[in-house]
Amino acid sequence: MYHQCQERGYAAPVDVLMDIGVLPKQKYEDWRFGRVSYLEAICTVNLRKLSFIMHQMRIYARKNDLKPSYCYYKRWGVKKKNGQGHKPVIPLRFSKSGKPDIEKWYATHFVDVKRITELKKIRRSDMNGQKNLENDEKQFLIKSLTEQTILGKIQWTCTEYNPISLTYGIADDSADDACLSQMFDAETNLNGNAVQVDIMERIELGSGKGDITGSVSLDGEQGFERYEYGISYDTDYYDDCDAESVGVHYRESLPAALANALLPALTQSEAVASGFSFARFCYEDDEVGPLLRLPLAKLGEKLMRERRLMDFHRMVLDMEFRRQLLTELC
Repeated sequence: MYHQCQERGYAAPVDVLMDIGVLPKQKYEDWRFGRVSYLEAICTVNLRKLSFIMHQMRIYARKNDLKPSYCYYKRWGVKKKNGQGHKPVIPLRFSKSGKPDIEKWYATHFVDVKRITELKKIRRSDMNGQKNLENDEKQFLIKSLTEQTILGKIQWTCTEYNPISLTYGIADDSADDACLSQMFDAETNLNGNAVQVDIMERIELGSGKGDITGSVSLDGEQGFERYEYGISYDTDYYDDCDAESVGVHYRESLPAALANALLPALTQSEAVASGFSFARFCYEDDEVGPLLRLPLAKLGEKLMRERRLMDFHRMVLDMEFRRQLLTELC
């Protein structure tokens, strides 16, 4: 777990099992592709030993102040039905018993918040040398995608949607660490080149600040290129702003413009319908109760239940609209 946290900022139980030789990598891939019914069946030790290993992971996480973060595991290699529409999302099973608590711990990653902060600083330092050139290319690409979408010259396919949900417990269990979010993956063709875009919209429960982040990947003549973007990446301004200032300052930003153009084209997709069909607003435990009583969390759950993804999109940066939606709770 230590080496995983040092390398990427978090540790995952399935990776730990592979690192210590309990889970063969090829067998793990068989499980991910659905060729094995549950993960424990392909581990090289018995269930009692597996239970002990999982318990030791939790002890290590507590001693080192690693924060649990639930991760949804789905099957790889699922094909579209009859070659059309959205790829169905098939959840994976970890344990022989299928008990919710056991499934939860296998799917829980342990996050080293301090190490993630260090890795982000290292990454920013490494990127400084190419920053200006990449920013110019990134801005041109995002502007082109936005304009072509508005003009109806490119058509988008939504490949995956993660509905409005409440996440918490990465840094601590307070509202300051919790947020509402929704995520989209989509693809299109721009001037004969394949383009993939992912967009995450989020609102911090504590500060109320909205954010839009994501990436654009282009497979063109110069090879594969990937650009990341985000409102909160503008740390010099964003970190010191309140929610109202963020909304005003970034409402016309490139991330907001791309989301404004793209999301209306995705709302009626099969991926969105599929996402709503299996998702839940949050993973309920003893710690989430106080968060669910917060007005913003109640509103997020209401919008998720009523499948109002565009209302969520709008209230990320439009504070006046957010206040109007909050009156629905009265």
